[in-house]
Parts: sequence; structure tokens; C-alpha cells
Amino acid sequence: MAASQELDKREIQFALAETEKKAQQIVADAQGKAKRTNRISLSILSVAIVGAIGASWYGQKLIANAETATFLEREGNNALKLFDTYEIDALVSAMNAGQDLQQLAGKNTPIKNYPVTSPIVALHGILYYIQERNQLKGHTNTVNNANFSPDGKTIVTASSDNTAKVWDTNGKQLAELKGHTSYVINANFSPDGKTIVTASSDNTAKVWKWKEFGELLNTGCEWLNNYLIINPQELQKLEVCQTPSKLKAAAPFLVKVGEKEAQAGDVEEAIVTFKTALKWNPQLNFEPQKKAQEFENKGKAERLVSEGESLARENDIQNAVVKFQQALKLDPSLDIKPQIKAQELAAEGLVSKASEFVEEKKIKEAITAYQQAQKLDAEVEIDADTWNTLCRQGSLQEFAALVMFACEKAVKLAPDDSNIRDSRGLARALTGNYQGAIADFEAFIAETGDEEIKAQRQGWVKVLREGKNPFTEEELVKLRG
Repeated sequence: MAASQELDKREIQFALAETEKKAQQIVADAQGKAKRTNRISLSILSVAIVGAIGASWYGQKLIANAETATFLEREGNNALKLFDTYEIDALVSAMNAGQDLQQLAGKNTPIKNYPVTSPIVALHGILYYIQERNQLKGHTNTVNNANFSPDGKTIVTASSDNTAKVWDTNGKQLAELKGHTSYVINANFSPDGKTIVTASSDNTAKVWKWKEFGELLNTGCEWLNNYLIINPQELQKLEVCQTPSKLKAAAPFLVKVGEKEAQAGDVEEAIVTFKTALKWNPQLNFEPQKKAQEFENKGKAERLVSEGESLARENDIQNAVVKFQQALKLDPSLDIKPQIKAQELAAEGLVSKASEFVEEKKIKEAITAYQQAQKLDAEVEIDADTWNTLCRQGSLQEFAALVMFACEKAVKLAPDDSNIRDSRGLARALTGNYQGAIADFEAFIAETGDEEIKAQRQGWVKVLREGKNPFTEEELVKLRG
């Protein structure tokens, strides 16, 4: 059989050589015919200019077609030569030449009238002998071994690039097995096709688990089951994982997605999402357009509330109330009382502003802001540390009398905090309440573990017992840092 095939190949190659000679003769004949045509056209130039131009064009077309035919003849020859080494590439080359030849001759032209036959001979010979169905391209070094899986659907290759690769029969790479530190000499499947063993020049053999592609997808779907249910948008993309039970379980979560879309203003998209959810679970009871409108209104209401909150924190209570009222019209389920909410937020904003004033050493402005906040909302949250900061900073800036109320509030909220007692002690000393200051400093001394600070407070207490104020201007400067 092999000897017969080799003989047939030689016959084909001989035929191709003959057709190439014929092609060269075609070119020569075409050139001669073109010259004769041109001479004829010149002799009748006086009769019709158009006829002369047409004859000249026809002559040039003959030469162009003959040159194309010669090129295609050579392409057919080259394809057959390539076939000995690269079967697929040879077939592709012959196909291209055949296609161009058909276009040159005309689709309905009988083969006997084709100007050349090399592409036809090449296609016939290649298709008769071709064994290669595909090419597995991906290795970067010599492929040492290749084997089919038991079911014939998968191929494993071993390469000197230190890897083994798994492919389907269409040439798509399914996996790359990395781990060897030298050439992979051999790779093969186990009889059940679930395991691959590789042998390498690194003196090791490795065993790899392998699953068919469909089995891999099924395993992945099982692994992602709960994730896909609560992330229905991902389930929409992974059709391979969609089962009736999974779609039904994911439908309520898809409804939530639609609600968010509607709230964001994407009403049409939300309607599509709601319809999909109903398709996944027909037992859900709602009307998509109505639900989309409902949540669009909720979204608008939320944005109005947010705008109102920003206005209120800037102490623009009047316009904040308007925003809250508009929100309630769109979404009556909102649990807000416009005037009260605006005042509460304005109070929070004033507390925040007051803290900024304290940092800037604007003690009087801070006091005013705190007072306004409490007037708007008597229950506005101002913690012990906030009052303590006002107490201490106000005292250091020589506003002890003005901030004494803050000192008292801080101690009331945190009576066992020695640092807060220390701040009130400073304010008491500066306002002449020496006995109260001594009590506060002694409470601090009893708690602190810092010997240097303890000695400092003990010094203050000693001076206070003498009926003097230890907080001279020089001492206050030191405390201000």
C-alpha cells in the first residue's frame, strides 16, 4: 500500500510538471494573441475608437489571466510539495489556489476548459492521502509523545517545554499540566480516562486527576450552587448551570436585582429582569410594570431624602423639610417626620461644626453652635469626650468661666474618668474654686501611672493648698504646647 501511494505521488508530481509547462505555453500564446489583437485594433482605428480601446483591453486581459493562471499552477505544485511535511497547511494552500482558479475560470465552466489544472490535481491528491485532521499548537518545544483518552475524545501530549497539555480533537487546549522541572517524555490516560500519568527527565512521574469537559462543568455548577442562587445575574450568564430547581430558588434574588435597577432609574431594564424572574418561577405574584414604577418612586424618594439630609446638616431646615415632604408623596411608607428630622440633622451638623470651632480655638463660636444644636434637638448626642475637649481647650484659652458648663456635663457623663476630672480641675482652679480643683487633681493623681505627670499635679495641689493659683501665664503656655 505504501509503495502504491508513493508511486501515485510521483505520477501526480509528473502531471504537475507537465501542467506547468502547459501554463508557460499559455502565457506565450496569450502574449502573441494580444499582439495580434492590438495590430488589428490599430488597423481599424479610423473606423471606431471605442472598438480599438476594447480590443486593446481584451489583449491585456488575456495576458493578466495567463499570468494569474501560471501563479495558480505554481501554487498547486507548492501545495503538493508542502504536503509531505505539513498536511493541514498544504490543504489550506491548495484550497486557496482552487478557490482562485474557480473564480478565474468561472463557477460553471467545465473542468476541461480550465486554463490550468495544478490546483485541481493537488486538491485531489492531498484529499486522497491526507491523514492529519488538525494541529495541536501550543507547546514551545519538541512534542515527545501524544495519546488519546480511552473514549477517543481527548488527547494528552508530552513536551520538552516541561509541560503536558490536554486537548480536544478539534485542537482546543483544555488544560496545561505544569510541575515538572525538566522534559516531559511521556503522558497517557488511565484505562478509565479519569487520571493522567506523566513521566519526566526530572526523575519523577506525576499523577493528575482529569475529568471530561462536561463533567468539569457539572462539578463547577455543583460547587457554585448556593453562590449562583444568591447572585442570579451570574446564573443568567452560566446557562450550563441553569436547572429548573436552581432557577426557581434564584428567582426571588433576581427580583431584588430588578428592584435595585428600578430604584436607580433603569425602569426598562428592571421590567426585563422582573419578567425573567417570573419565567424562572411563575408562582411569584406581581406585575412587572407596576413593580418597576413602585421602586422607581422609591428610588426617587431616597434621593430626595438624601438631598434633604444634606440641606439639613447645613442648617437649611426650610428647604430640607420641602425635600422630605416630596419624598413622602412618592413613597408614603417612609418613616420620617419632615420638621423633626430636619431639626435633628441640623443639630448634628451644628455639633460637628462646633467641634471644628474648638480645633480652631474659636471657643465662643463653638459654645454658640452647641447651644443652637441643643435648642433644635434637646436630645442631640454630645458625648463626654466632646464636652471634655471644649472644657480643656476653653480653659487653656482663658475662657474657663464660659466653658465650665461643658466641664460639668463631661463629668456627669463619665464621673470615673480621671482625665475628665483633670480638665475640670484646671477650669475650677482658673475660676477660683481651689478646693474643687484640689479634689479633681487628687482623683487624677490616684489613677495615673505616669510619675512625671503625677509629680506635676502634686505640685499644683501644693500651691492650691497655699491659696494660690498655680496656673500662671507661663504655665498655661507650657500646657498649650
